[in-house]
Amino acid sequence: MPMLERKKMTALLCCGLVSACAVLDEKRDANIPVENPVAIQFSNQQNDALSWLAAYRTLGIASLDEQRKEYLAAQAALSKEANESNRLRLALALSLPNVPWRDDNRLLNTLESPPSLIKSPDSPVHQLGFLLYRQAQERQRLRDEQRRHENDLLDEQKQRLRDEQRRREAELLDEQRRNDELQMKLDALRRIDQDIKLRKHDLESTP
Repeated sequence: MPMLERKKMTALLCCGLVSACAVLDEKRDANIPVENPVAIQFSNQQNDALSWLAAYRTLGIASLDEQRKEYLAAQAALSKEANESNRLRLALALSLPNVPWRDDNRLLNTLESPPSLIKSPDSPVHQLGFLLYRQAQERQRLRDEQRRHENDLLDEQKQRLRDEQRRREAELLDEQRRNDELQMKLDALRRIDQDIKLRKHDLESTP
C-alpha cells in the first residue's frame, strides 16, 4: 500500500476514534444526574434527623444528672433562640421516659409553636418532630382514658358505699322499729301486771 494511502487511513481511523470517544462521553454525561438543590437539602435534613435520633438514644441511656443538664441546656438554648433545632432539642428532652420534668403538654406546645415542626411532612426533621408530637398525643389519650377509668371505678365505689349506707340505715330503722314494738309490748305487759296487782290488792283489802 502506498505511503500516502496509509497516512490517509491512519488519519481516518484517528478521526473515528475521536468521534466514538465523544459519543461515549456524551452518553456518560447524560447518565450522570444533575445535582438537585432540593434533593441535597432533603439528604442533609435526613442526616440531621438521624443525628438527632442517635443523640436521643445516647441521652436515653445517660444518667439522670446528665439528662437534667441536657434538659436545662435545651431550655436555655430555646429561650435564647427559638429556632427549629432548639425546639426539637427541647422536645426530645421533654420526651425522655421516667424523668421528673416530662411534660407532654409543654412538648406539644413546643412543637406547635412557630416555626412549627409538624407542618412539613416531607422533611425528615419535621417527620421526627411530628412523630414526637403524635407520641405525646397518644400518651395524653392513654392518660385521659386511664383517668376516666379510675374516675368510673371511684364513682362505682362511691355508689356502692352509698348503697351500703342506705342498706345499713334501713336495717337500723327496722331494728329501731322492732325495738319500739318490743318496748310497747313490754310496757303493755307491765301495765297488765300492775292492773293485776292492784285488783289483787283491792280484793285482799275488801272485808
